[in-house]
Amino acid sequence: MKINSLLKSLLLGNTFPQEYLCLGSDQINGEMQVELQMDNGLQIDVSNKHLFVGYKPLIIAILSDQLLNNSGQVKLLLFQTVGGKRNVIGEIILKIFHRMDFYGQVIFLLEGVSAKHELLSTWHQLMNKGLYNYRADKKDNLYFDWNVYQQVRLAYVVPRTISLISLAEKNLFNLFPTDLHGQINESSYMISLRSKGKAFEQADRIKNLTLCNISAAKYNMVYSLGKRHMKDLSPFSELPFSDQVSDKYHFPLPLGTIEYRELELEKKIEHGVHQLLFFKCVNRKLLKNEAHLKHIHAWYAVWRSRNRLKTDYLIRD
Repeated sequence: MKINSLLKSLLLGNTFPQEYLCLGSDQINGEMQVELQMDNGLQIDVSNKHLFVGYKPLIIAILSDQLLNNSGQVKLLLFQTVGGKRNVIGEIILKIFHRMDFYGQVIFLLEGVSAKHELLSTWHQLMNKGLYNYRADKKDNLYFDWNVYQQVRLAYVVPRTISLISLAEKNLFNLFPTDLHGQINESSYMISLRSKGKAFEQADRIKNLTLCNISAAKYNMVYSLGKRHMKDLSPFSELPFSDQVSDKYHFPLPLGTIEYRELELEKKIEHGVHQLLFFKCVNRKLLKNEAHLKHIHAWYAVWRSRNRLKTDYLIRD
């Protein structure tokens, strides 16, 4: 069933053709702030100290030791400043499920409990909920209940970098995208992969991988590689590699690589459908100064349009 644009706008409040919209890192305008509010009254800015690393359940890693004295749930608030006005976009309630130290950094892992937002009107959210419940395949292992789906949408208000992971073993290779990742500190990195995916099995066995930030111009290529999470290692000729290799591991770099990190797996934690992987960073190299690929949820794009934040989106083929 197709809904024309006018009817879609009236009923659902969103006419974008894709749920996740690609954009270059140079398109991020308007100041975004992410703030953590704790039950002891402390408020901390985690705009650059949080990592989105899971969607079933929602998992956020907080890179701060200031949660040590927090005993219950915390609130993650998202704001955006437009024209000098601070706009509340939404909030996510989280609970701590793990604390660890890794390469000198205290890391708290939190699971989403609930969320509310103003990306769409209450009416449009109700209409979308009805349509989603009607269409969704509840037997699919990636099915979200509505509560979790709201949390995930809000997490994608912060534009997330889509990188490509390259790995190799015995002259066979894989290349697949990830947006559930982030730098812990200069010495360490975190990536989340699905427990039942072949991508995780390969990364866990090989231990070393190359994480590549990709030119925004290669957005179609990057999205087309999503199916590689469930694929076996393949010959070099079947994958869109360039003629460049990484310095340490000599893994091939994909077309459009503008920066890469070479990572060595040291620790893993399973939670929900995810394996949370912790790496030592053995090398980092910038190849080009160019906008890299990110994406956001379409509902946030609606909010941006409503607030006159001009953005050039990259609509996939």
